[in-house]
Amino acid sequence: MSEFGHAIENYDEAFKLFPANARGYLLRGIVYLDKREYDRAIEDFDQSIKLDPLCPSDFNARGFAYDLKGQRDRATADYDRAIELDPDPGNATAFLRQATSFQAKRDYDRAIQDLGQALELEPRNARALNNRCFIRAIAGAFDSALAGCNEASLIRPRDPSLLDSRALAYLRKGLLDDSLADYLFAIYQATGEIQLKEAAEMFAVVNAANLLPLYPLDAD
Repeated sequence: MSEFGHAIENYDEAFKLFPANARGYLLRGIVYLDKREYDRAIEDFDQSIKLDPLCPSDFNARGFAYDLKGQRDRATADYDRAIELDPDPGNATAFLRQATSFQAKRDYDRAIQDLGQALELEPRNARALNNRCFIRAIAGAFDSALAGCNEASLIRPRDPSLLDSRALAYLRKGLLDDSLADYLFAIYQATGEIQLKEAAEMFAVVNAANLLPLYPLDAD
């Protein structure tokens, strides 16, 4: 039996002894999330919320499950509830996840607003700084995007995701040499196949754009 199977079996036994164990349902739901069994995870989070309707972690977890299923509106509603239940000292994770939902819906202003809320709670949260940099680059706010990326780079100077975001901001601002440098550095720092693939693809695109003025295509 897999590690996930053992964990679920243990929770099943625990529920026989204590059926009203809200935290147990939350934790088993997280195991189902890790297994990508999102519907079963949501069922457990529903039960946990029924037993403990004032726990922000339950809504945060269920919102994340809805996010992974692409149900952005339901995810946003759960993140809102998690934040409402625990606004301070804060739910930076809920703000981060909600920002991701708004980004997926191309509501960049709301995404940036939520990332700002996350940073009020955790000013040195490099992930929030990076995500805000990326979204601002997409939205065309290049200078503020670069300022945020540079601030995050002081916290995580070798983070490939951060380098990728700053490279995008440079690219959209027209600073191709700076963009190339960051994409190249991201390639060297990449720790996973996906990071390496994305950085290498963007490096190729920017490099081609940079060489185009030197080698113009012949007109028909």
